[in-house]
Amino acid sequence: MEDNQTVLDDLGARLRQATNVRELDELMSKSEALPLGDRLSFDRLAVQTLFSLISEPEPIASFIQRWILPLAFVETPVEARTERSLFRQVLASTLDSTEGRVRLGIIKQLTLELRRALEDSQDFTTACFLVDAVGFRDPEIEKYLFNAIESGGDHSIVALNTLCSLGMDPSLEDSFSELLLTHVQHGDKWERLLFSVQERGTAAHALVVMDRMETCDGKQFYPLDIGLTAIASVASRHPEDEEFQDKIWERILHLLELFPGLVTVLQRGSNIAPRINTRRIIPWLMTASQREPSTAYSRYAILVRALETTGPRQLAGWTDVQDGLALASPDLMRDTEARGRWTTTEMRQKETAARILACCAPESTSKVLMLAAEGETNTFVRANLLKLASLYPSSELSPMVRELVLAERQTAKSSETVSASELLEATRYAATVASVDSLRTLTHFGLSSNESPLLTSIDAIYLLARQLRKEDPDAVATELLAMLDASRPQRHRNAGVAVIAALLPIWTLSSFKKALFQVCRDSEFAEHSRLTAIRAVSRLMEDKSQIRELLAKLVGSETGKIKWQSAISLATVGAIELVVQELGSATVKDALTSARDEFDDESWGELVAAFDAHDDGVRPLTLKTIFEDDIDAVYALLDSLLQRGARTWDSHRRRGLVTHIYRRILKDFGPFRVEPFLITFAFQIDAESAIKLPWNEAWSDWDEEAVATLAREAGEVALTTGEVKRQALALLVPLMLHSSTVVREPAFSAIVRADIALLEANAQTWAKADDPSVRAIACESLRWSGPTALAKVLLNDADRVVRHRARDACASFSEEATANAHLLFLDEWARTSDDSPRMTGELYARGEALARIGSISVARELRSMILSRNWPAGIVTWIGTLATRIIERERGKSKRVAGSEQVVIMEKLVGHLLVNNKRLPCSFSLWQSREALKETRSWGAVASSDSWDLLVGTDAGFVVIAAKGRRQAKALVTYASSEGYAILSGSGPYPEQIRI
Repeated sequence: MEDNQTVLDDLGARLRQATNVRELDELMSKSEALPLGDRLSFDRLAVQTLFSLISEPEPIASFIQRWILPLAFVETPVEARTERSLFRQVLASTLDSTEGRVRLGIIKQLTLELRRALEDSQDFTTACFLVDAVGFRDPEIEKYLFNAIESGGDHSIVALNTLCSLGMDPSLEDSFSELLLTHVQHGDKWERLLFSVQERGTAAHALVVMDRMETCDGKQFYPLDIGLTAIASVASRHPEDEEFQDKIWERILHLLELFPGLVTVLQRGSNIAPRINTRRIIPWLMTASQREPSTAYSRYAILVRALETTGPRQLAGWTDVQDGLALASPDLMRDTEARGRWTTTEMRQKETAARILACCAPESTSKVLMLAAEGETNTFVRANLLKLASLYPSSELSPMVRELVLAERQTAKSSETVSASELLEATRYAATVASVDSLRTLTHFGLSSNESPLLTSIDAIYLLARQLRKEDPDAVATELLAMLDASRPQRHRNAGVAVIAALLPIWTLSSFKKALFQVCRDSEFAEHSRLTAIRAVSRLMEDKSQIRELLAKLVGSETGKIKWQSAISLATVGAIELVVQELGSATVKDALTSARDEFDDESWGELVAAFDAHDDGVRPLTLKTIFEDDIDAVYALLDSLLQRGARTWDSHRRRGLVTHIYRRILKDFGPFRVEPFLITFAFQIDAESAIKLPWNEAWSDWDEEAVATLAREAGEVALTTGEVKRQALALLVPLMLHSSTVVREPAFSAIVRADIALLEANAQTWAKADDPSVRAIACESLRWSGPTALAKVLLNDADRVVRHRARDACASFSEEATANAHLLFLDEWARTSDDSPRMTGELYARGEALARIGSISVARELRSMILSRNWPAGIVTWIGTLATRIIERERGKSKRVAGSEQVVIMEKLVGHLLVNNKRLPCSFSLWQSREALKETRSWGAVASSDSWDLLVGTDAGFVVIAAKGRRQAKALVTYASSEGYAILSGSGPYPEQIRI
């Protein structure tokens, strides 16, 4: 045994150092002396090494045929069966993660071998397992499996499961469904078909499975366990059939009466109860949790299942729960006694109980959560309880919260991070208690960072002051002005300046203006506070002479940032002559020339923008700054120009500015990252000019965030009409083929809003591509268009990666529809609520569901809701947190999908379309599969023309693309729009460059 392990270790070490197939062959031959289990383990490593060394299909397929497949048919002792199963899993996952063209080449060669194995091998089951591991459906294999099923012999069940895994031609699906139903209804080994029911079963299959389950003797736990999972999976495919959902749940309850032990199946995983869309789920789970008094964990397991539900119909069941407090109290009121930074089971149980209470939302929610927080040892748990309690504010501030807000604490030390989070949540909670007492407490906050106020404290004071200013304006003003007193700590004075400056646009009290004027002059205040005051007073429209006098004195007497900001503000109010005078220059040009060395990049950009607004002679410097200066200066300049009305400039000037931004983008590309904000500014200044720029010639090597920004901006332009819409769509279509989901999502989202027919036409074209990676991209259209006729084709694609992508896309479509229903609920609640809307249990539950299933676009909608509604601080914070959680979850997903790396090459051409003896001038956005340039259906195009009426309405069929310097290429018109564009599918060799 030890000798075998030594040999295995030695071979493994040499395997990790292998550099070519010859070395792998040598090691494989030496591994033949090992026992079968060890040899299978070694072969798993060999397969992974093989794919890392080679990227061509022929040697990989040859190696697998020579060494791997023969071993799979060796008789397996019991102790080696686990290794054989792992071996097949590794082969499957390694193939699935291989680039589409390479995978297709390997699979086609292996399929020939597997076809012979099915026909000749006495071990039919092993052959089917290997067919399933490869995951490719060959017509001959499909035919052979159907014959095996129809024969009704010992092989019929494994053939059914294999065919289910591989998919099938849509025309055969009804036959398969009928055969599956017959075998489940009358077969002796029906439980072995539960996988097929789970994957492809219908409502009829689910009901038959339940009939069979009811006849079990209770000792066969496997069919009961897996049967529930299969039934729930079927139910998840029919979410809108309320009658079926209710019937399934009734039958499950009956099974639980027959077999009480099945309740552990509902506790264990999230693949049963949360997938059945009935209102009765949550009340039953709550009742079941009370029947599990043996351990806190038993209750916790069931309660978690309730919190995993996301369907509107399911969540409506929270209103049917009778006593949420009794449900939550056992765990909520128990002290976790956890003093470390790690997470314990008791902590999870307590936080779950708090969420259950929030979903039920009894009248006492706020009081109970506060009591739970006061009796809790762990500061992290206490912080989470305070965060939840802020949604249900009380009328008085509790002593505990007051003590936490006033606690003197610096956040600089990492050892105090957990305590700091508790203090931050207490600060946010205090902002939800609408009283002057709470405001007074907040204005005396103790939490700071290096003696500076945290944004959390500033935001809390601002939100509460804004809410209270209508109720008791004198008291609010008194408390805020008191923060500026010289006797107060520096952190309070700085926070007071920030809050008063933020309130000034909506509350122009003379006492506030007077106080800020004093701050501008007072060197005892921190520099950043004086800068804030200078910016605030320069925005005051009345009494400009007083402001000019103040700013001019500051320019002449101060240094550093105070001088810079004063100069910027002075130029902003139009007093350029005073700036020039105070800077000691004769002309604007001289002033700016001498000032450049003094100003930091951000201040320089603001200064140029301020001068540009009042002096045409500065405009060349504006363009020069955009093209040459540091990126911080460019950002400040463009932001300031937009604030000063750049959108209203004449078209010539806007176009010139946008062109310079584009030139800067091209200039920065290389060792530097393309800054997404440059793209955003270009479109904000003049979307019509921006969309006409040659973006398709630039974006192919950008980082994904920059390209995603381009997709979002182009998507807004695509909602318009005419030529700019055509140009936007021509830009967006290639972006749907980008290798990153971060880019594809906004591209798909934009096109589905602008022209869903264009999306469907592209998907139809891509679904016929020879390259499975392109077909996999076609699956994503299902997320936006839903389970159309194309879904049936892609769900039954010959390639497993495509099938799985199609399944995931259909599931995403269902989730997106559910998320939009929750979003609509939140919006209607906001519009029908008064100025101080109160949280409800269903609202909280729907928000939490959104955080679990919402997309990036949902997160943006949530954030826009915050800006467009005057909501209480607690609800604003909660909705903002939901959006953040969605974004973090989506970002955490794999940004690149297996098999879709570098899917296509994009090109932009100009030429003619030859159709019906006519020459139609067109521009083309062409895509082509990499490494497949001469294959039919390996390329396509979006053609755009101002003379499209020559094509629309005619029986064009096949056309010819004629572009300068390119060979002519034949293509099929798969979609033509009256908007002036068409989708072309390559029907011959790609239009390559003519080489002389």
